[in-house]
Amino acid sequence: MYKKIMTVLVMGCAGFIIPALSVAEKADQDSVYLMQEILVKDTADIRATGQSVISGTVLENLPAGNATLTDMLKVLPGVQFDEAYGSAATGGEILPPEVSISGGRFYDNYFSVDGTGNNSFLDPTQKSANSLHEVPGHSMELSPSPDVLESLTVYDSNVPASYGGFTGGVVDAKTRLPDSEFSGSVFYRTTRDSWTRFHLNAEEEHQMQHSTSSRWQPKFRKENYGLRLDVPVTDTTGVLISFREDRSTIPLNNLGGTRDQTRRGQHFFMKGSALVSDSDSLDISFTHAPYEGEYFHSDAINNAYRIEGGGSALRARHLREKGWGSLDTSLSWRYSENNRYSQRATWYRWAITDSRDWGNASRVGSSSMEGGYGNLEREQDTLEANTSLTLSPFFLAGMTHTIETGVSFSRVKGREKRPEDVLIYTSPVTDNPNFTSDPNDFSLVPGEQYFARRQVLSAYDTEAEIQSAALYLSNTMNWKRLTLRPGLRISRDDYLENTDVAPRFSADYDLLGTGATVLTGGLNRYYGHAFLSHKLKEGRGTGTRYEWRTTYRNHVTEWRDAGGSETAWRFSDLDTPYSDEWTVGLDQRLMGGRLTLRYVERENKNEFARERGSYELDGVRYDTFTNKGESDYRSVRASWGRRWEDTEVLANISWQESHTRAVDFNDILGDEANASRVWYQNRLYYLDELPKGNYARPWVGNLTVIQKLPWNLSATAFLSWKSDFDEIRDSKEDMELPESEKERDPVTGEVLQESVPIYEKVVRKAFWQLDLRLKGKVPFGSRFAATWDLEVMNLFDTEIRTSDDTPLMGRQFWAGISLEF
Repeated sequence: MYKKIMTVLVMGCAGFIIPALSVAEKADQDSVYLMQEILVKDTADIRATGQSVISGTVLENLPAGNATLTDMLKVLPGVQFDEAYGSAATGGEILPPEVSISGGRFYDNYFSVDGTGNNSFLDPTQKSANSLHEVPGHSMELSPSPDVLESLTVYDSNVPASYGGFTGGVVDAKTRLPDSEFSGSVFYRTTRDSWTRFHLNAEEEHQMQHSTSSRWQPKFRKENYGLRLDVPVTDTTGVLISFREDRSTIPLNNLGGTRDQTRRGQHFFMKGSALVSDSDSLDISFTHAPYEGEYFHSDAINNAYRIEGGGSALRARHLREKGWGSLDTSLSWRYSENNRYSQRATWYRWAITDSRDWGNASRVGSSSMEGGYGNLEREQDTLEANTSLTLSPFFLAGMTHTIETGVSFSRVKGREKRPEDVLIYTSPVTDNPNFTSDPNDFSLVPGEQYFARRQVLSAYDTEAEIQSAALYLSNTMNWKRLTLRPGLRISRDDYLENTDVAPRFSADYDLLGTGATVLTGGLNRYYGHAFLSHKLKEGRGTGTRYEWRTTYRNHVTEWRDAGGSETAWRFSDLDTPYSDEWTVGLDQRLMGGRLTLRYVERENKNEFARERGSYELDGVRYDTFTNKGESDYRSVRASWGRRWEDTEVLANISWQESHTRAVDFNDILGDEANASRVWYQNRLYYLDELPKGNYARPWVGNLTVIQKLPWNLSATAFLSWKSDFDEIRDSKEDMELPESEKERDPVTGEVLQESVPIYEKVVRKAFWQLDLRLKGKVPFGSRFAATWDLEVMNLFDTEIRTSDDTPLMGRQFWAGISLEF
């Protein structure tokens, strides 16, 4: 791969310094072959160059359930979803699904909206809402509503030098311009558990019917509704206003009764566009997209807590187009948060007694639990500026050259805060009711019980900032049937303090000179990015201590340090993770459409990995972040698409193979659960070192058919197929560790871990699923129309199981209506 990268560097230099000097032949302008830029209206387009565009009828008609931005990506090859996508256990959730592109981790993609970024750096790996130290996040800061999108452009290979900060893929969302005539719409869509079929075994059915947590959601009602207005102000100025709200209600069991959890996501969008002059246009947009989830701890009182996410963004974009070329400048300010606000900052696990008897009504009935884990606050504040200059094509040395260059700057501030100590009380003592105590001590019940142990999560407030800059240069060179695109991107940030040089190179050759057969290839390097979480975690310290107490002369004593073990983070000097890629492909006109064949191979190096330390005398295990992770990925993809007057067909199939060493898709930044050890194939692993088992189906196929019908009707069918795959799972059996592998307390020598669970490999079956969407429009006069909408997900009610605890939805209906004017 090093030789390949050096080849790219040499070719890149040749592209800028001596463009085709070896070609002495003078080419006539009419004979120059120019690859057409992909600009697709009302269709989906996939090219061997690695660029795919989804727009128009696909965005409007695809059956997509929650209909979020990433739901729309399922029509493309090289994109994989979590195995739990569409889980029957969590039918009430509304957040966009995470995606893997070209084998990258779901948090290693680059998301952008109208020219500026949309990535969250607040630990997007976290997904648990019920964690002591973490708040759930997402790889996107804000989730743009598909209702305001003109197109989604996805780069899964041969990514231009104008993009950086990823080792997966790029998802570039472009919002649409306001219409030139006043228009608008209001809409409403809904589904619920009674419109859904579930395929559960007896154990899962029992879990569902007795569920006390969001892990199993037996009942739910989901709705999304909103409005859109296009308001022309002058002949050259207009405003687009859009509002959408997604809401879900999830009733669950709690202490013998029923209590609702809720989810709510909002998206308010306002965009003003103006043609300032014949050559200047200006777009300014504001987005406010908060998310809120209301939760409660299972079978407890005073147990409510709220998860808040999302945020706001202000974006501006100016485009100047002159005879010499174009200058595109984008500015943005963005604010996002991942917060938990808890009803209480104290958690009690009381023994069931006369005064603490509500535990009798709980499912387990062993304790009466009360309280919560306190507040956690995380915020990200981003300023970003990008500008790119594209020169008009010019002839030099017999070739047409189009030079593009640009710079980008960003400043990302992060803050993490636990505003007060959190106390977690355990080990209640009930066999000494005659104890005496401090009358102001609320962690006991006089005459009944007191707690002997507690865990203290210390308050903290830490901040971090990362500033980064990048410069890129590329040249699109056309000579007869050949197109070369050498490029170079140089980036640096003040956290990792690395200067990263990423060469990019791709080429096209029109075999017949007619555009019917085009061969493509590329050699590229992509550098990833650092997370604010890396810095913020280091600022936490250990954050936890353990305490105990007893009675002395029948009086409850003060709390004393109990020792114990904790984990803290140390960050060594880190290199930037990178991915080296090479690709070959073919675009071929076939049967009135276009066939695309591609091979993509990547080697990923310097990936972040956890290096676990030993417990030291202070009782703390210091783990270090390193660059010892690496992986590789190979994929073959084929797609074919064609559009007739009333029909559009898009079909694709892809194969992939990947190997991961020392790092997994699980949250390497996260909870201690991923640091636990397991036994697999006759050796000891840490859980996050196991081979990748998610986002990794070997074969995936998709078929999308959009058909216009008489009487203002349309139908869209989406057929997906996924092959069988190997899953590594807990066998529910344990084995005793060899004496040399047992973890011991460094002070007392006490054994901390004697046995580990045994993991095994099982084969999960292939499955296919057909989704259908029907739409009909009923006009009312010349200005009004009503549109009804019916979606049937999993039309044939196929029973699908992607793991032991992940049955997918059976048949599910969505119904909607909109009024347009």
